[in-house]
Amino acid sequence: MINAAGEFSYEMSIDDHTLWVVALDGAEIDPMEVTSAIIHPGETMDVELNADQTTGQFWIRARSLIAGDAPGTNWGDKPQVRLLDPAPEVNAILRYEGSQEGDPSTSTFRCTSTSRCKIFNCPYPAYPRDTYKECIPVANATSPSDIATRNQKEFGLDEPDIAEYFFNFGFQWGSSINANKFTYPPEPFVQNKDVPEELSCSRESCGPDVGCVCTHVVDIPFNKTIQFVFSNLHNLQTTTKLCTSVHT
Repeated sequence: MINAAGEFSYEMSIDDHTLWVVALDGAEIDPMEVTSAIIHPGETMDVELNADQTTGQFWIRARSLIAGDAPGTNWGDKPQVRLLDPAPEVNAILRYEGSQEGDPSTSTFRCTSTSRCKIFNCPYPAYPRDTYKECIPVANATSPSDIATRNQKEFGLDEPDIAEYFFNFGFQWGSSINANKFTYPPEPFVQNKDVPEELSCSRESCGPDVGCVCTHVVDIPFNKTIQFVFSNLHNLQTTTKLCTSVHT
């Protein structure tokens, strides 16, 4: 699945079928069985399903997470919010070979206290309790335990020769990376590559919980395979929705 949209996220499901999420943005994960999966702008997700139902046809649903809009509102005006219930949805049909053509008569999963729905990649911590829906955050996804061995066989990579770096563009307190707002050093690096202590991102007054204005420098080791992991995870208190463009 690919979400090539610029703004909206969609909850994907197939009536009467569970989904097995097996890869995120091309990176293999331990398979996770879920009722539905949410895919955000710019994301790709590999899913599998067991086509084990009797001959028939079933709705494939992509439901927007948008809860309302404010059409015709000018900048500066108080918005007149219009609730959208149900949320906008687009559909396709999964049709088993040999089934008669026509629209399916299937419906979405019925979530109950004894049969809770599992939704993967939620952008929020939980659903209301009475919906009987369980959020599974992307942080719960894990890499296969044998990934290092397979990387060695396929790419000739030894784990000690791989270095991994994480960069979060979550804008915890404005434009920042790992909660660090960049400021230029007092002189170009070609003249002096040492960052003064008062501008270092590693000083005691800096940290992911407080933020910092500093000269953010990451030293990359020589002759290693480097993996950058980019995330855009926001603080739960913020309402900011921003896309990030990375350039080299």
